[in-house]
Amino acid sequence: MRTLPLIPAAALFAAAILSAQSPPAPPARTDLNSPANIGRTQLTNYLDDIAAKETAARRATIAAITTRAQAEARQREVRKKTNVPLGCCCLVMG
Repeated sequence: MRTLPLIPAAALFAAAILSAQSPPAPPARTDLNSPANIGRTQLTNYLDDIAAKETAARRATIAAITTRAQAEARQREVRKKTNVPLGCCCLVMG
């Protein structure tokens, strides 16, 4: 009789079916206004303020560019700033 080897296979099949029937619970959403999240909210606000100041400064710098030579100088400056931290050895054409 071959029923003995079929029992573990049937149990394994049933376990697979049952585990596939119940989807995982979604992660709990954190309440950003909760006292437990005050530090996180303060950090986010602080970083957002820094980003807003940097963006305003960048826009003012770009708005002041009126000639091709200024645009090329700005391009070289930006490439120098972005390539150094990444260790990139990109060649600047021109």
